[in-house]
Amino acid sequence: MLVNSLIDQYLNTQDADLKYMALRQDIRIESVEDLQLLVGKVLLPILTTECNSEIVNLVSFQVFPGAVSKLVTSGNLTKNETQSSWFDNVVVLPLIQNTENNRSNFARQTLRNILKTILEMKLNELKYCNDEKSIEILLKHMEKIENSHDIGMNYLIVWEILNLLIQLYYNNGANMCKQVFVSILKLCSGEGDLTETMKYVLENSMKVVERRTLYDEDVMFLLQNKNILEIVSSVWYQLSFIVSDIFENNILPFLQLPDDLRDEQKEEIILKVLQSVYCLHEFYSTPRISTGTTYLAPEITECLQKSLLEIKSDMASIIAENFSIREAPTVEIETQPECAVDEDPNQAAYLEELQDDEERFEFEEDDNVEPPQDTIHERVIDLCETILDCLNSPSRVETLCQESGNEPEPEPASLEAAFRTLSTSSSLSGFQMAVELLNQTMYTAEKFNSSKTCKLLIPHMKQNKNFFRTIKVGNMTQTIDEGLTLRTMVYSTLLQIIAREERKNSIDYIVTCNIIKETVTRGIKDSDYTINDISLKILQLLLPKTYNRILGLDSEWYNETIHQKAITNIKKAYSRLETLSATEDTSSSISVIHQFESLFSSSYPAMK
Repeated sequence: MLVNSLIDQYLNTQDADLKYMALRQDIRIESVEDLQLLVGKVLLPILTTECNSEIVNLVSFQVFPGAVSKLVTSGNLTKNETQSSWFDNVVVLPLIQNTENNRSNFARQTLRNILKTILEMKLNELKYCNDEKSIEILLKHMEKIENSHDIGMNYLIVWEILNLLIQLYYNNGANMCKQVFVSILKLCSGEGDLTETMKYVLENSMKVVERRTLYDEDVMFLLQNKNILEIVSSVWYQLSFIVSDIFENNILPFLQLPDDLRDEQKEEIILKVLQSVYCLHEFYSTPRISTGTTYLAPEITECLQKSLLEIKSDMASIIAENFSIREAPTVEIETQPECAVDEDPNQAAYLEELQDDEERFEFEEDDNVEPPQDTIHERVIDLCETILDCLNSPSRVETLCQESGNEPEPEPASLEAAFRTLSTSSSLSGFQMAVELLNQTMYTAEKFNSSKTCKLLIPHMKQNKNFFRTIKVGNMTQTIDEGLTLRTMVYSTLLQIIAREERKNSIDYIVTCNIIKETVTRGIKDSDYTINDISLKILQLLLPKTYNRILGLDSEWYNETIHQKAITNIKKAYSRLETLSATEDTSSSISVIHQFESLFSSSYPAMK
């Protein structure tokens, strides 16, 4: 049904059943004007004035969300319309502006349903809609509610709307401005605990805010709130520019033992701070590829370690003290002999009957009783130990083992032989046999060191001039790359190891970065299509789980060493394909290079 026909049919009847049936019909939404007309004439008036709850719910849950999704999926939106603010002006703003009347819950509920529908259907046509005006108006409305202390279930829906808007508006790489981010931090800075939705809003805001915004004094002040710090630290990679300040000015001073650790409220705050410290563990446990050292300076990590040991010791003392109080022997108090009383036969019989009842209904011990939960002191100790383990990360443990003279556990003999060949041999056949041996044992060996294996394979990802052979063909010479088979085996083996360890995430960060570097430097521009294709698969596995780690630890290295080199080699690959004979089928190679280009231009661009 056309929009005009539906509007006429709806407005020309007073019968609720006929109105309901009219709205149930399939509506054709062919333009922004159609949606605007339907919203202004029918949908918005229903939400603000209609008394029939069935009609209101039909519009809120089905008609309004369905009309918006139909327009977006119709294919009738022009490029200018997809880049304009029609979604804000026709849908979001009218509903937000109707959240301050006595029927505000209907407008909020409808807006939430529309946003959820769009996000669930992944309607990326709306990716250009990023007008922060709507979010700013919503935040001002939320501030009014906070100031009026009129906080109820409907207010929780407003937080849900804000979370959905953030996911929708910033899904195309756009950054949240400082004003919006500060407003959100202020709303979350109250004394009470944050709701789950508020936590999601904070986390999603941290993911899209510009990192330079975090330098702002207002932001740094608000981040001192322990509830806020606990959540934003989960998006640790955004904090790299200010993490040293956070430790020096916020975390470490607080971890200096407070006067009264027995205060339960302070202990809860200590637990929150320790959880934040753990979320930031990459900064003090993972060596950077650009420097070989951790992000945080040694003096900060040493101070952190000292504070953790003191807290752990103090908590252990409190537990021991509480235990000694509970286990202290009780003092028996002598009782005076009971006064003799005349025995009443009826009373004696009654007491005997009661005793029999107690014995008859004696409760059996429940075998399914849950063990008592850890006290807050035990949880603090556990977290301290976990963080201390991170401070003694594998790289640090390896150094400590070397200093103490302890040898690492030996590898299986077959793997040791392969490792030795990859490290010392110069024979092509020897290398090939070693790689074949790795392929055979990686799935059967009880202990398989993925990082060590990848580290030894990386040097063989590049062409080896020693394996080039030149032959004469008439008056011309031709170069044969006899190492191509070896390189293909190396790339294929690396791909298998990466796929095998994807869930375990057991390949060291620096080794992972070096694989990405060699894949970009060598794999993209290799003249062999098979190696190009395997290189693409390696990057598609590594970048999704490593990009944020690099953003937090080595963003400059990524921009200079990875991204720039990738763009350069992609251009060279295109040029190489253009020089090939027209008779050669290059469609597969072009497709792979296109995917490389999309990977570094859209999915994993240069880091800001």
